[in-house]
Amino acid sequence: MWFKIRVLGIVLSVIVGMGSSHFKKAPAFILPKEFLAEPVWLVLQILILLLVLAGPLLFVPLILWVQARNPVSSPVWTLPNWNSNFLNFQDPVHFFHFGAVLGFVYGLGYFGDAFVIFDKLKMAAGACVIASSISLFLGVKASMRLFATKYQKIM
Repeated sequence: MWFKIRVLGIVLSVIVGMGSSHFKKAPAFILPKEFLAEPVWLVLQILILLLVLAGPLLFVPLILWVQARNPVSSPVWTLPNWNSNFLNFQDPVHFFHFGAVLGFVYGLGYFGDAFVIFDKLKMAAGACVIASSISLFLGVKASMRLFATKYQKIM
């Protein structure tokens, strides 16, 4: 059952991602061009980009560290697979893993649709979603290494 739900979620994410760029035109910048040229604005953009890219990589291990010490959490976690229940919060890594997959395929759909209509701003937004999803996936992988003793041995 969970396999079918995961496949349905992925298909819907791609469809929504492909349709998202057609709903409204990207807004023009309301800020004056003189303000956008200032170094403060560039620093702010770089900080936001670092937060989007490095945030999941840093915060997922922190959240899973808290969950590893949570007494309600399962004493032994399992590795994510296609048949696992990603809504079982006693084994929280499945939720983040599936979120990374959904974000990645949504970003691919959004980027692909923006590429077809050749909208550079929307292609950048799609690439940012893809990069953030990869960062989330790397955060999950880092957590799996950090908390290796918490995971059930398959072999």
